[in-house]
Amino acid sequence: MVIANLYGSGDIHNDKARQEYREIKMNVLLQRQEGERSYSEMFRKYYKRLFIAMSAQALAQLNGINVISYYAPLVFESAGWYGRRAILMTGINGITYLASTVPPWYLVDRWGRRFILLSGAIAMIISLSAISYFIFIDIHYTPILTVIFVMIYNAAFGASWGPIPWLYPPEILPLSIRAKGASLSTASNWAFNWIVGEMTPILQEWIKWRLYLVHAFFCAVSFVLGTFPPLTPSLPPRHALTARKFTSCIPKQPMSASKIWINSLVMQRQRCQPQLNTPKSNP
Repeated sequence: MVIANLYGSGDIHNDKARQEYREIKMNVLLQRQEGERSYSEMFRKYYKRLFIAMSAQALAQLNGINVISYYAPLVFESAGWYGRRAILMTGINGITYLASTVPPWYLVDRWGRRFILLSGAIAMIISLSAISYFIFIDIHYTPILTVIFVMIYNAAFGASWGPIPWLYPPEILPLSIRAKGASLSTASNWAFNWIVGEMTPILQEWIKWRLYLVHAFFCAVSFVLGTFPPLTPSLPPRHALTARKFTSCIPKQPMSASKIWINSLVMQRQRCQPQLNTPKSNP
């Protein structure tokens, strides 16, 4: 019913919904046949996917969001807001952050993960660099400009590197390592959360406005990571047979799991595989 509601307005006979259901079911059966991988196999065979999943979660913290979220009053005080006014700006900033998390619900599948991540990284680089610059020059308009760019930064993060790194790891990790890989990526998020939380007060005292340039650098690293091509599971490369092409050869009538396994996985897969071109011998 979930797939029918998503693709066919509740119609369980919708062709697109049925095709999506068959594809999901076949992929699950294929992954079950493969079996669950051990940690050693995961690091050996899927290290690239695991690297992207863990680094995406780590960079979500190194991009500087907790500098703003945890220590916003200190940030605003360094820009010239004091006392209750700093607390008020912190509350307004939090509302902006919350509101910015809503658009990705509707745009993530339409615009794609990569575009959202790249555009968010660019906006955060500009915002953090501007915050650092205006705190450094300390002019009359520094408090107002700092608040404006902090809000822009929070909105950019809330719409991109806030939610997407939680969505990305389960999508790029195969089912055989998904639980292990997702747990490691989540652990990297909280590990760097702790590091940023512990180091921010120290760095604010030592390097002051330069702290925001440090996080702007990590936003640039995030941009580079976002340019990596998306990693998607594939079937054996001998015939370059994608899961969707494989699934399109499965009969449309309902079938039991065992029948799908025997008929579709063996007979249908053989029928779907492209015929190898072999030279004909001359008589």
